[in-house]
Amino acid sequence: DGQLRQEGLVRLNPSDFREPDNVECNARREDAERALLGGEVHDELLPLLFVSSASVNRLISDLRGKIPDADAKRLQQVAGWLGDAMDTGRSLLSEILPPDFGKQPWQQAAKNRLDQLFQTRTAEITWQISEEAMSIGAEHAFAAMRITVEACRNSIRHGKADHIQINATNRGHCFELTIQDDGIGFDVDNVPSGHFGLMAMEARAKRIGGKISVQSRPSAQGESGTTVKLVAPSN
Repeated sequence: DGQLRQEGLVRLNPSDFREPDNVECNARREDAERALLGGEVHDELLPLLFVSSASVNRLISDLRGKIPDADAKRLQQVAGWLGDAMDTGRSLLSEILPPDFGKQPWQQAAKNRLDQLFQTRTAEITWQISEEAMSIGAEHAFAAMRITVEACRNSIRHGKADHIQINATNRGHCFELTIQDDGIGFDVDNVPSGHFGLMAMEARAKRIGGKISVQSRPSAQGESGTTVKLVAPSN
């Protein structure tokens, strides 16, 4: 047990899983909140940003050659900011609202999201997902997709990983997802408070009655790397 704590592992027992009634209640409330927030972004924020961007670009066109270059550059800068804000809004929508898992498996949705986030990434990602692990319910699929994306994002941005291995199985009434990288690692006992990436993964796991464990070894301790593991009861 001491070795497990030292390496950041959590030993899981069936009694550690949350009661399904509580999970279902929380899931319904979060679904409603997520749908409301997504609707506001889609119906209010994005149209406003689009109109603002179009207006600024029209102004740039109308004033071309009629204002000092310094003022024209400021307008171009504002247009760029508005374009970035629209991209962020669209990205936020994909974070809030789950994909249609009836049309694509969670693995493909995770791949698509990672391609959007890291169009020029150098890290190689290897997938080994069993057929049973692909055939999970929508809530488990959304959690698996989001945890995979967040873990890979941490591996690439912070861990500087060259290779990421993703495995998933679903057998014996237990769904397991493992994301392992060869990055620089970190000290799991000294994670800054408010680390939203880890908090988000833990919240996703709890939502489906599961647990997240993190094992990491900093490069200063020899062979480095990080492993994130989700264990949850099958739905």
